[in-house]
Amino acid sequence: MDTHIVSKKIIPLLQQLLDKRINIPQFETEYMSLWRRVRDENIILPERDISLLNKLFVVCDAYCADPSLSSDTDLDDMGLYKEAKEVLDALGV
Repeated sequence: MDTHIVSKKIIPLLQQLLDKRINIPQFETEYMSLWRRVRDENIILPERDISLLNKLFVVCDAYCADPSLSSDTDLDDMGLYKEAKEVLDALGV
């Protein structure tokens, strides 16, 4: 099991998003794949990291790229970037 998935995969992915080296749809696809891997492979992580990864999952789920389809509870691009930065900061980067 890859217990270093946060430092080797998720933190770099967040940095790529915030540096705009990847777009939000790419981030969502890659992040959700990593999140499922952590869940399905029962990767053991510190409780703080699990909470942050779950928060990021909810953030991705609340994101809506199309303003005409979004509701008051959906996040736009700026909202997703803000939440991603908060998670990255909380991970100690």
